[in-house]
Amino acid sequence: MLSEEAEAVSNGVRCLTMADHVVSANGAVKMASSPGTKQRGTPKDIFYSKNYDPAKLPFNVDEYVSLELHHGRLREQLQHYVAEFGKAVHAFDVMDQRATRTGEAEECDSEGEEVDASGDGPAITSKVKFGVAAGVHAVSVGGKDFYVLKSYAGLPQNDSWYTGLIVFVKLADIDEGRTPQDIFDAFLKEILKWAWQEEEKDGHITLYRYRFDSHGAWWESEGLKRGRPISSIIMDDHTQKSLIDDMNRFMRKSTREFYWKHGIPYRRTYLFYGPPGSGKSSLVKALAGAFKRSVSFLSLAHPQMTDQALADAFSSLPAKTILVIEDLDCVFSATAEKTERVMDESVNLTFSGVLNSLDGMTSSSSDTFTILTTNHFEKLNPALIRAGRVDRKFCLPRPSDELIGKFFLSFYPDASKPLVKQFVAKVREFSATQQDQNLLSLAVLQQMMLYFMEHTAEQVVEGADEFFAEFFPPETDAKPSLYM
Repeated sequence: MLSEEAEAVSNGVRCLTMADHVVSANGAVKMASSPGTKQRGTPKDIFYSKNYDPAKLPFNVDEYVSLELHHGRLREQLQHYVAEFGKAVHAFDVMDQRATRTGEAEECDSEGEEVDASGDGPAITSKVKFGVAAGVHAVSVGGKDFYVLKSYAGLPQNDSWYTGLIVFVKLADIDEGRTPQDIFDAFLKEILKWAWQEEEKDGHITLYRYRFDSHGAWWESEGLKRGRPISSIIMDDHTQKSLIDDMNRFMRKSTREFYWKHGIPYRRTYLFYGPPGSGKSSLVKALAGAFKRSVSFLSLAHPQMTDQALADAFSSLPAKTILVIEDLDCVFSATAEKTERVMDESVNLTFSGVLNSLDGMTSSSSDTFTILTTNHFEKLNPALIRAGRVDRKFCLPRPSDELIGKFFLSFYPDASKPLVKQFVAKVREFSATQQDQNLLSLAVLQQMMLYFMEHTAEQVVEGADEFFAEFFPPETDAKPSLYM
């Protein structure tokens, strides 16, 4: 039996293959593919067949036990690991690529080669993240040798075709007194340990989104993204302290034991509400960096999101993650009944299905933070956010004079108090000319700082009217073009 930690994180683990039987995660046993199984796609190529031909592998499959992985976080992490440390990797695949101009904020890891394509423009840093391509690859983990087979179902046609990984270890290499499950458990832990260390480098976090295709649904990694320090979030000090203290308290061992003792699902759910651009998404990423967690985004409005799909998403969440369900007000109205469909008829969720998932009835993960976000608190059905379903509610309102001044000082810490007051007055003067009072946001102020990034604090104040006139002319009521 895989350990709770390995099972919780290795969402892609489907089965352990032993001889000619497959033992599934729930203990059920079914026959596995045999060498005589009819091939699909191109029968002569084992790499393009879901039911691979064991006779064409470079080892005797009868002497090995295998672990099969399909869609999921661990499958991607294993491909990166094998590409990085494999002893015999015969083909690589580009799984992620980022290019930035030298000097950009998200630049310049020490790796990467700078190339000036034009001869006189800024250098471009390209960072490529490799995985393994179709084939059989060898890797050593924890002092034991493994083969990793990557194969496809059918001929490649588009980005959604099925890809599987099968890991093989020799039966003779399994120590006396240990089971194949023990070996794979140690194997998975080593991969996870390495992956978590990679995620924590330089304050990076991993982002996941729940994806659908013709083969099913799974949590797909969008790669490592640079987080942001919690100190960079401009918000009310009391609100920020209350939130961080609550998260720290939840993670204590004594809190976990209290939950278990009283039969309470060990999870914590927050609601962030406020106008667009108030910093809700930025706060989520900062919390993920501070608490060393990934972020998993889930859209309830996807046309393939049914009650069962939602239950599957909750039950297969990556471990140590913050689950984010955005714009909850777009799904159910404040007057929706439990049996009523969502406001958008193209969505197939029911109100009761969402409530069951939020209540933890469909989740196998513990130690999970869930954050619901909305721009319109008044539109939410009270049943969605009642006590016991949402633990704490945090408002991120339009910025006060104090927060506007604090924001200015975060960019110009040496600015004098009179200059800060002038800046606040300029911002308030702009706000007074707008019909939509929610137009003033931290996102607008950030856009302003980007506009004046090479100017002094005095020049920012002097040019404030110019900025507002260009980007938000009074006659258009233009919406801000940048949200945090």
